[in-house]
Amino acid sequence: MKHIVNILSDLSTIPYENISKILRLPLERSKRPRTSGIVLSDYLESGKGGTCFSLNYLVIQTLRSLGTDSWPVSVNTGRNTFPHYGIIFEHYDKHYLIDPGYLLYSPLLLKERGADYGTNGVLDYELMLENGLYTLSSIDSRQRKKRYSFSLNRVEDRVFIHYWIRSFDYISALVGSRIVDNSILYINNDYVRFTDAHTVQKCYDSEKADQYLLKYFSFTREEIFNAREILRKYRSS
Repeated sequence: MKHIVNILSDLSTIPYENISKILRLPLERSKRPRTSGIVLSDYLESGKGGTCFSLNYLVIQTLRSLGTDSWPVSVNTGRNTFPHYGIIFEHYDKHYLIDPGYLLYSPLLLKERGADYGTNGVLDYELMLENGLYTLSSIDSRQRKKRYSFSLNRVEDRVFIHYWIRSFDYISALVGSRIVDNSILYINNDYVRFTDAHTVQKCYDSEKADQYLLKYFSFTREEIFNAREILRKYRSS
């Protein structure tokens, strides 16, 4: 298990961002998803990241290469949005949850009784069984917030990839998220938010958003401009 935790810790440094995804919108639909090898090489060469789908697939393929069975699970966030997936992996007949979309690479044990706790370095997370479903909640000094619930049902790779391809049609903004100086930085177009265990600082500032995309997500001004133009074109068509 220690080896798995170390691998997940290494992968946790890959940022969450969808600009690299937007830049692939002009490609044929089936060629838009980046393979795990491309995601990893893009990160190692230029610091770029990926979204839930590409990061999940990278983690799943990495765990499988270690001989660890892992698969995506569809989760219910309580919102009518595009499907979100977490990752379950099995180790010595025990099941664990991780979720790159929530920057959660610290494995949480699925218990039949009681709860398990983990952290992404900023927020703490609680996982427990409630009414036949596992429930993930985040905890900070202000509140305990339910994030989603799910069952252990395995989502087949072909179904996951199908929704991955469809997800390109639902992109509506430039988004990035990563841990910076013990805070979670979240960017959505010109909206910028820093969240730590005690405070939330947020503003609408397109210049700051671009500065952070340049500094923390390794994109050039040209790439950011191109992503906005591509998204504008596809949203208007």
